[in-house]
Amino acid sequence: MVDFGKSDYFHSMDRPEQLKLRTNELGVSSKIGDVLQGFKADVQAGASHVEIVFQGTGKGSLQGQTNPGIFGKDKRNDIRMMGKLNGVTVSTHAAVTKAGWSGFNAQSRKFSRKEAQEGLTELKRTIDFAADAAGGGPVTIHTGEFPRSVSDDKFTFGDENEQEVYLANSRTGEIMAFNKNMNLHEPVWKKDSQGRFLGVDGRPLQNPNDLLQRAIEFDEQGNGKFVQKNYNDVKKEIDQWNKSNPNHKRNADMEFFKLSQRDNWQRTYSMGQASLLSFRRSIEAIEELDKDYREWTHYENKIKDPESLEKFKRSFEHHLTGGRNKSILKGDETPSEYLKKKLNEAKDSAIREKEGYQGYQKEIEKLEQGYKDIKSIQEVGVQRSAEALAEAAMYAYDVKESRNKKGENIRTITVCPENMFAEFGYGAHPQELKKLIQSSRKEMVEMLERKGIKGKKAESIAAEHLKATFDIAHANTWYKYFNGDKKQFDKWLVGEVNQLSKEGIIGHAHISDNFGYSDEHLTPGQGNTPIKEFIKTLKDHGYEGKIITEWGAQGQDEAHGTAMLGAWAELANSPIYRIEGGSSAKWNDIEHAGYFGATSSPNTMVGRYATALGKDWQMWSYTEAPLE
Repeated sequence: MVDFGKSDYFHSMDRPEQLKLRTNELGVSSKIGDVLQGFKADVQAGASHVEIVFQGTGKGSLQGQTNPGIFGKDKRNDIRMMGKLNGVTVSTHAAVTKAGWSGFNAQSRKFSRKEAQEGLTELKRTIDFAADAAGGGPVTIHTGEFPRSVSDDKFTFGDENEQEVYLANSRTGEIMAFNKNMNLHEPVWKKDSQGRFLGVDGRPLQNPNDLLQRAIEFDEQGNGKFVQKNYNDVKKEIDQWNKSNPNHKRNADMEFFKLSQRDNWQRTYSMGQASLLSFRRSIEAIEELDKDYREWTHYENKIKDPESLEKFKRSFEHHLTGGRNKSILKGDETPSEYLKKKLNEAKDSAIREKEGYQGYQKEIEKLEQGYKDIKSIQEVGVQRSAEALAEAAMYAYDVKESRNKKGENIRTITVCPENMFAEFGYGAHPQELKKLIQSSRKEMVEMLERKGIKGKKAESIAAEHLKATFDIAHANTWYKYFNGDKKQFDKWLVGEVNQLSKEGIIGHAHISDNFGYSDEHLTPGQGNTPIKEFIKTLKDHGYEGKIITEWGAQGQDEAHGTAMLGAWAELANSPIYRIEGGSSAKWNDIEHAGYFGATSSPNTMVGRYATALGKDWQMWSYTEAPLE
């Protein structure tokens, strides 16, 4: 291994230092494949820190879907020993194809505990690998927790009215959504002079969200008044209400959803009430029929001769038909038999109506319970993510504690959720990332307290084991949605990093470059990502972690180490550079092509006398002085 960046030496002709950054603070992400061979290549290239990256979950293979399970004890131990002997530290990146830990399933559109547990299992085996091969350290995981509408008005994602609003059932995990351009025919509600909703009794409602009890306005013809509204109309009205009634706030998303479901509610409620009314009538009919049955049976039993029985039957028909003498008895049927049949029919009808009423009532209760369980998707999703991340961090804490008791020297294993792209869902916006970390820490503190670790100690442990990986290149892709120019965007982005750093959220960092549209993984300095400002902000807040350079857009003839060495040149003012090509120039090149005919330079040049990429023997620095 070549030992780079571990002294303060710079040549007098070097470019003046801009960042207080040494090359050994810049690590590199390894190529996906055999982790040991990739690690060796990075060490030989001069890396002081390597992040081992896995590709897939489940059963793996070296042909692409690498995961911790396919690398055994020997390779893990070799990585750890090689790192120790060469002074190279290691971090770990869980499967890049796995995003989100809340258990959200896009196909079923619900949160699944089973899905969350499967993800947690994958994360735990990555934590085991981190302990074995890296001796602990950061474990980066991708966020992408659930779909949501971004609430930051500094960004525009297409037509505002076409965006969906998401809600979730906190008990079942089911997700509901509605489009903001949906129109509703809402009743005109009765209100008093203070704007309070009136109930059907004419009094102000204690609970303004009780739609069932609200009274509606009627026109001169006695018809209910209705008005057409969309989501923005409802939200504007509720925002005004909340300003005037801070102690009785209403939720626009929830109220619009309830209004959109009102037809279903009304239909179920009215049919349930109709069944209840029919049931009550059937009960009254049964009581009346039972009374008649007992009376007519009593007289019928006293008749001894057939002639008297016929007169009795005619009298019964005359009574039952209201004097019309209509024949209702069939054949030899007696009044008692007829009434017994009608009584049984009434009982059967009452049973059906009772079951119908109960079915509708259960549906109403289900709707009522559903309304109680339905919350914003952020509230439900963040809680589920926090539970999973806290459990993973607890596992990491237990692994470190148990192994260190056995005499191993395991560093803190930090679970590091990483901000992704706006399209990936919750966790991509800096404030969402902060919310995930803070909620997960809170959940972990509660878990630690159940184990008897309380107070400041529990808070400190949670803060050590749950931090964010902030990827400045991922954040830069938000630019395409920003309502402003690049200078304004960079100011916003660096401000967000400043806040996260100040609040102790960031514990690990990734850098690469792009132009604000897609995550291209260009070599730092080749795009417009504010990488220098990012690093300076981290440093200003005492950041001591590694900064991982991620490769990806370098050409086939360039080793992926070019990303790291390019970062050295751009950010750390390194006097030793990787120049071009994946193969080293040989001495016999001079014999065959001549010194001045060579088109490639040596692999490394010391000081500012180095060639620029794509330039023949010119200085790769601010002067571009020719090499003499």
